[in-house]
Amino acid sequence: MTSSGFETYLECFLWDLVDEGIEGTLDRIKGETGVTGIVVPVHCPFIQQFRPHAGVSPRTFVSDGGAQFQPEPSRYAGTRLRPVPAGWLRKRNPLKPVAEACHQRGLKMGGAVFACSNGPVARRYEHACVRDVFGDRNGWLCPVNPDVQEYVRGLLADLTENYALDFVQLDDLGFCWSRSGFPYDEPRGPWLGPIEFWLRTICFCESCRQLAGRDGIDVDAVASLVRDTLQRACDTGNSLPGIPRGFVQEHPRLDAYLQWRSSQLHVWAGSLRRTCRCALVLHCPPPPITSGVEVGKLNGVYDVLLCDCDALDVRDVDDTIRRASDACQPKPGNKLSLRLSARADCSDAGALVAAVGMAAELGCHSVWISDYGTIPLARLDWIRQAVRYGHRQARRNQL
Repeated sequence: MTSSGFETYLECFLWDLVDEGIEGTLDRIKGETGVTGIVVPVHCPFIQQFRPHAGVSPRTFVSDGGAQFQPEPSRYAGTRLRPVPAGWLRKRNPLKPVAEACHQRGLKMGGAVFACSNGPVARRYEHACVRDVFGDRNGWLCPVNPDVQEYVRGLLADLTENYALDFVQLDDLGFCWSRSGFPYDEPRGPWLGPIEFWLRTICFCESCRQLAGRDGIDVDAVASLVRDTLQRACDTGNSLPGIPRGFVQEHPRLDAYLQWRSSQLHVWAGSLRRTCRCALVLHCPPPPITSGVEVGKLNGVYDVLLCDCDALDVRDVDDTIRRASDACQPKPGNKLSLRLSARADCSDAGALVAAVGMAAELGCHSVWISDYGTIPLARLDWIRQAVRYGHRQARRNQL
């Protein structure tokens, strides 16, 4: 850790490190940016990226996603699910040499685990997917399904006991909250307003039905409400006015079902904390009405809460940090981190420097900057400037 206590991380995809050379690339990152460490996605969904660095091949990298490492089978004995290694790996396992090379250079390394959004696993194990009220599945794993819960516990045990990770970053912990959960980007039509579109994301898979019914929830009544509301919109071409939260307030049984699934996720999150053998970073999920996760109830689960800042304007940075602090009410020991981009949406070095400086000034533990493989190499100097300024601001806070 630097003397200021403020940490900075550069997100890196594993294939970029491999294709450009692990040793040389890490030397470049350490020497030209001064970051504390890197964050590598180790279990992730589909991705397609254009890579600007000269000499890298292929220039457009496409991966269906999956595990970015070779799993240890014994870690998954308690679940019917198994990790699906990414196709580009073949029989290689570069995660271990990357971790070793980081620590040789004094760089920390974290692994990002996308818990419930993993297309290869969802396609192979359809019984574990979220299903809407009509029984149609999407590409999101149901976080209430016992197989899914044990699978993610297996991932954390595998990664934190077999690889020298300094922390695990948990992404997509909860229910499907975006269109990316669907296997195709179907048109909504004017008859699906915000309420109807949200109702389609509510899971009624066999696990949710059985477990909620066991706990006294009238799942059949909730399913009838959701199905009838959707069908009415399809029949009439008219969507309901208002927003999902107001709809829930008018239907107590639906509210009880949503509260039940949130309670299941909070218990599961606690078990993930106990399984993880290193620090746990929680990527802040959407509101509980969509994700099912109430971050304020997970203060004992995560060490760092990572929040996205879509713009690099200092006012947006200030607003993002303050809203996160108010909503989550972090306890002593819980820290806030900010995720920023040095890609096309970053206009110049000054914007990145100001954003990182504001994060440090407001007491953030760290910043994540995305990402090495998709930014021009000239922007590594922008990151270096931002890192230096962030440490300067953090030291001022200590005076």
